[in-house]
Amino acid sequence: MRAFACVLSLAALLALAANGSAEWPPCDEEIVLTTPPGTIEIVHNNVEYNCCAWIDIQIAQQPFTIDFYEWELFTIGPCFCLCCFDLEMAVGGLVPGDYTVRLWKVYYEVPPQLAGEWVVTVEGFSEPFVRTTYLPCGETGTPEDETATWGVIKALYR
Repeated sequence: MRAFACVLSLAALLALAANGSAEWPPCDEEIVLTTPPGTIEIVHNNVEYNCCAWIDIQIAQQPFTIDFYEWELFTIGPCFCLCCFDLEMAVGGLVPGDYTVRLWKVYYEVPPQLAGEWVVTVEGFSEPFVRTTYLPCGETGTPEDETATWGVIKALYR
């Protein structure tokens, strides 16, 4: 009788998941673009990618056009969950003027998707540099006296 109850419970959980009732809330994506002197910076918070991905950020620059690419990459392959990532990217040493800035998301085995396009004015000067960082899903450490969540465990495992 216990085996039957277990199978029934599993079937109920699968039915809930199929109906979407057991889904996690989506990431509340936010893009902030700023132009400090001689620089274009993008902060892309809560962007949704596969939990097992690491994000490679690449920047392609033409005279007054800059494309920022967020590449979803895997060492083993994707897993069956999505997580929110925080990304930052910047390029400095730009000549003053008006720039077209595009942000692209490149998902696993999917053509690039345009996340946003802006025309911004860069003023002033800075030393040339490129800076990219990302924070994986979940916290990268577990607070004392708390149990690690599945997202934290996966982020630490990478």
